[in-house]
Amino acid sequence: MIRPSRRALLVGACTMLASTVVSCVPDPRIRRYSGQRSTAIPGELPELVSRLHLVAARSTVVDHPWASELATLFTIHATVIARSNPLGGVQADPTPRPGLDRVATPDEETSATWDQVVSDCTEIVPLTRFLARDAGTSMGLLYGSTGLVAQVVSGNDLTALPPPVVGNTVPITLSGDLATDSAGILLARQDELIFVLEAVLGHLTDPARRDLVAGWLGQAHKDRDEMIVDLSTTGITLSASAPDQELAFDPSAASTHDQQIGAREAAIMAAWLRFHAANPSLLPEHHHLAGVHAVRAMERGIPLTTWPGWV
Repeated sequence: MIRPSRRALLVGACTMLASTVVSCVPDPRIRRYSGQRSTAIPGELPELVSRLHLVAARSTVVDHPWASELATLFTIHATVIARSNPLGGVQADPTPRPGLDRVATPDEETSATWDQVVSDCTEIVPLTRFLARDAGTSMGLLYGSTGLVAQVVSGNDLTALPPPVVGNTVPITLSGDLATDSAGILLARQDELIFVLEAVLGHLTDPARRDLVAGWLGQAHKDRDEMIVDLSTTGITLSASAPDQELAFDPSAASTHDQQIGAREAAIMAAWLRFHAANPSLLPEHHHLAGVHAVRAMERGIPLTTWPGWV
């Protein structure tokens, strides 16, 4: 398989990041911060940017269906996170934040394994969750988006799943009160999935397919009921009744079923990411659920985009 060079993939980021390579155990090139920390940026942020670049570099020489796309995606993430105004959208200043201007991309990789990439992604997940705790909703979603991709890579066999695609979404400062609205949005997205699954099930005649979709429907009901119970422990009040809904597709068109179901799974993924960005101290044991729904969406043919959760 022919892979593009690291230089070609990292051209946007390399022009803005220069100097010493930083590092982390087990790789000596990732710098872990300890003791006195900069007041300008969180101490874990240079480590995150370094590790994202390292995964991107390694992915360019790994033979895996996700390798090239992951290199591109994490290069974009590292570049945006390092900016002075990472939520500046298309007009963002590419200048690195103070303290990140000395974080450089690693040397050209000549060999690597997918296991190394997975191991690095395992290290990225807790870094993003730690940084998101006090970052505010918009930056919390930025870190959560990066962490989700790393979680999916570190915890799943991806060979049969569609690789990520570069989307058109650019992270910007979110508007509205997500801390108040995110739980209700999460319930609404779960209700939409159930509604679509019920409609699809009513138009199936093949017994095996009916059993499969019925299983998905049963799991969706279980997820929804457990979510309501868990959210109630946080003091959030939710209505258990779903609003009237209208189908936006023809349920008799069997060729569209997986796409429609997958789109609702992706919407639940985004809702969980936004919920945790807006409420970083609530239900930390449910951080993995965004990844669960991301994988289900991919299994239905809906790939991850550059910034999951930004819709």
